[in-house]
Order: sequence, then structure tokens, then C-alpha cells
Amino acid sequence: KGKMTPGPWEAVDTGADVWEIVSPKRGCVAEASHHRPECATNARAIAALPELVEAARALCLNVDAMQLRPTLVSTAHLRRILARIDGEGE
Repeated sequence: KGKMTPGPWEAVDTGADVWEIVSPKRGCVAEASHHRPECATNARAIAALPELVEAARALCLNVDAMQLRPTLVSTAHLRRILARIDGEGE
């Protein structure tokens, strides 16, 4: 089982027709081309991946441990990550 570069990651517009997804400790982990209109959103989505994975794992553990239906579990963390992907609060 492979491991991702540890987060957090940030999406950075290099101004050179490329978005870089950067880890402060490891440098560039991915790039997205500016040639498509959805590039900025894609770059932010990629940058949010470590948090999304962490939140999804925590949600699954909580649902299992508490034997709750997923709809009863707080989704605040997932909503913050989705807002980041959508570029809100920048």
C-alpha cells in the first residue's frame, strides 16, 4: 500500500501557465496546466486531498464506533474541505 506525501498541501499559481501543488516540507507534489478553464479548481481539489482522506477516515471510524448512520455524523470538516476545493475564503 503506497503512501501519499504528507499534508498539508497548497495550490500555488506560478503565473507560468501551471498550478503547482506544494508540500511545505517536500516541495512540488503535482502540477496542473492552465490550458483548461477548470485548472484552478482541479489544483485546489488535489491540494485538499490529504485533508479529505483524513476526514473520510475519521468519519468512517466514528460511524463504525458509534454504530451511527452516516447522515447523523457531523460533516463540518468535510464541508470546510469542499469549500477549499471550491475556492471559498481565498
